[in-house]
Amino acid sequence: MTYIDFVRALSKPGQDIVSEITPLDAHRLHMAVGISGEAGELLDAIKKAVIYRKPLDIANVKEECGDLLFYITGILDSIGSNLDEVISENMEKLSKRYGSLSYSNTQAIQRLDKEHGDEIKGPPPEADEDFDQIIPRTCNLDDEECESCQ
Repeated sequence: MTYIDFVRALSKPGQDIVSEITPLDAHRLHMAVGISGEAGELLDAIKKAVIYRKPLDIANVKEECGDLLFYITGILDSIGSNLDEVISENMEKLSKRYGSLSYSNTQAIQRLDKEHGDEIKGPPPEADEDFDQIIPRTCNLDDEECESCQ
């Protein structure tokens, strides 16, 4: 079997997608695709400044962030939510995760909100002298490496 045959066999036929999609699905897909496109445009603006050393086009960065907010607001509205609610939930999550209002690499690695509880498992993090950074530890959740701890 060729790879294209493999892909064709595993891909959901477009006609099936069209026949199953609802107007709400179409709206959510439009919003999610918009988020992806605008995020790419924002990334490109930052890339030009950081990599190519061009002056940062602040007006463009603001425009792309505004476009992102438009699409994010649209998708949140489609699920009965809004920016204020999401901001509040995000602040609560990050406060739990970091335990304070100051960032540190150690706190980011030793997150307090692991999916399987607040207990941090494994040996303490070790410094990597070659890179002067902390190597994250993994947990032993059911003797498997927990992807959420990565």
